[in-house]
Amino acid sequence: MAKRLTAKTKCQVCATSFKNLNTTTYGTNADLIMAKSRGYLSHPNSNLFIIVKSLELSFTKFKDSPDVFEEAFEDFFKKNISFKFSCEEHKQTVLSDIYTYYIIMRMRQYTYIQNQSNKKLNTTKKKLSKLVTT
Repeated sequence: MAKRLTAKTKCQVCATSFKNLNTTTYGTNADLIMAKSRGYLSHPNSNLFIIVKSLELSFTKFKDSPDVFEEAFEDFFKKNISFKFSCEEHKQTVLSDIYTYYIIMRMRQYTYIQNQSNKKLNTTKKKLSKLVTT
């Protein structure tokens, strides 16, 4: 997601604030990633991580609702998370882009998983229907 946001923005302050190049703040949690990435992976900003974590909690609360986008939106903004962003000019648009990208991505993943489980159920029903004469 950070890559998509940095590609969209033309502001250098916004682009650099999505990434955290100082991996020492992550401690031992990032050791495996650092060993496997060979320097190509970048860690997200800690503020971005907190926002995504809160978005995930809001999404999982309303994932089966028909209005998941709106209900997760209201739940997320009721939490009053402080969002520290270096560029005050683009702060609101960046936050709305983060929310939109993440929730749409999670809705796609969730529906794909649901469709795969329904596909298995439908194939068993189809096999059973061949055994029944009408």
